[in-house]
Amino acid sequence: YVHRVLAHELLCPHGGPSCEYYLVLAQTHLLKKDFAKAEEYLQQAAQMDYLNPNVWGVKGHLYFLSGNHVEAKACYERTISFVVDASEMHFIFLRLGQIYLEEKE
Repeated sequence: YVHRVLAHELLCPHGGPSCEYYLVLAQTHLLKKDFAKAEEYLQQAAQMDYLNPNVWGVKGHLYFLSGNHVEAKACYERTISFVVDASEMHFIFLRLGQIYLEEKE
């Protein structure tokens, strides 16, 4: 179903994929634990909208789930530094707190 919706997004008259399009693709691949593909789509999303807090939040989730807590921490801290909140702030704070506890900060 997700792929049909994304295909419809490509056919919209706005002209090609958007940052949100790449974010949804990245989240879909995160759910499948296909971290390499998720990272690829997140890089494309970041190129389109580098200041989007959702890009950095999902990047944090990618690194957290793949065990790279140093990069996850950096992404989560960047996410909370934005004026506009990401859509999943609860999970971002929980995971960042877990990383801080592991580091004894």
